[in-house]
Amino acid sequence: MKEEKEDEQLLYGNFMNDLQLDVVVYSLQHMSITVYMSFKHLIKLRYFISCVFELLEVESLARMCRKIVCIVFCALLIKNAQNIEDFTCKLSKIDSKLHKTNSYKCELQQQHNQPEIHAKNIPQISNDQITAISATSDATSNHFTSKICETFPNVLEIDFRNTKIETFEEASFRKCKNLAVLMLSDNKIKEIPENLLNENQNLEMLLMENILIDSVPRNFLKSQRKSLRKFHITSKSSYKVPENFFSLFQNLEDLSIGNVVNFNFEWIKNLKSLKTLSITSCKIHKIPNNSFNDLKKLENLSLAENMLKIICADSFGILPNLKHIDFRFNEITAIDEVLIDNTGVVTMDMRGNGCANDKSEGSAANCKETLKEMLKKCTENDNGCQ
Repeated sequence: MKEEKEDEQLLYGNFMNDLQLDVVVYSLQHMSITVYMSFKHLIKLRYFISCVFELLEVESLARMCRKIVCIVFCALLIKNAQNIEDFTCKLSKIDSKLHKTNSYKCELQQQHNQPEIHAKNIPQISNDQITAISATSDATSNHFTSKICETFPNVLEIDFRNTKIETFEEASFRKCKNLAVLMLSDNKIKEIPENLLNENQNLEMLLMENILIDSVPRNFLKSQRKSLRKFHITSKSSYKVPENFFSLFQNLEDLSIGNVVNFNFEWIKNLKSLKTLSITSCKIHKIPNNSFNDLKKLENLSLAENMLKIICADSFGILPNLKHIDFRFNEITAIDEVLIDNTGVVTMDMRGNGCANDKSEGSAANCKETLKEMLKKCTENDNGCQ
């Protein structure tokens, strides 16, 4: 037994001496296992090798079965180690006001023969020069690892839209102190860690559209209440938002929300910097008076896919900068004509409503009289507005 142990250690030692790459390929009869490892995972690899050596000296069927179980177990350890993304970068130069001169974008590529992201994957360019990261669905796991921000601490922009992200570490973005743009839309995110972005006080744009949440944590984005300019958050299923959550972002210029079951117009009354506002699929039946009166900078408004029936001018007030309104797929039967006079509206999309045909997009070519004519069926109906 002692001699067998010494032989095993000798073989393992020779193996380590010969190892020059991070990639180790093993084939065992009809089973071929390709292992992509960095040196910090060699302890798991050692158990795998040990099991292989023992299996080659099988003495009985029972012992063979025991060793096969060992092989399967060790192979699972290897697989778990592979969950740490094996990527390299496809580089491109960035020409943008957001980024400094000599900045580069890294498009993460699945590259099995280069399992770590580090300087050797980026010839003549340091990691500090990478200020933007993007990925595709075939180059990500379902877990957003903190390794990305640890590797590229100067990143300003992360685009992981339509990847396979489901979960995060609380420290996923902690090392990206300068992060300004984060795009996570079209993923299978079911839960948002409350402290996910606590260290990202410079964040200006956050896109989380078409995800799968059922609620938003109360203190989510507490560090971005002054910095955030653009925030899109919609879910494929209904979700709840803490009371007055959106009203805390006083510098928002672009807000898009959808499928919020407890939406309240009071949340947006004081967002005086808003230029674009979208509130869709929130089951809104009525717009209270004075809901938009103080949003003097508002240019684009969407209330599509709700349950609105009557549109009154008193809900809007005087909004000379409001040019485009989207009322698609409501149940609208009447519109107060004064709304057109009190705003700068030039297009009003009324498709899918009772008082407009499906082709009525309401494009008025900057002419209010033309718009009124196109919406005549809606404006002539008794609207009940006071």
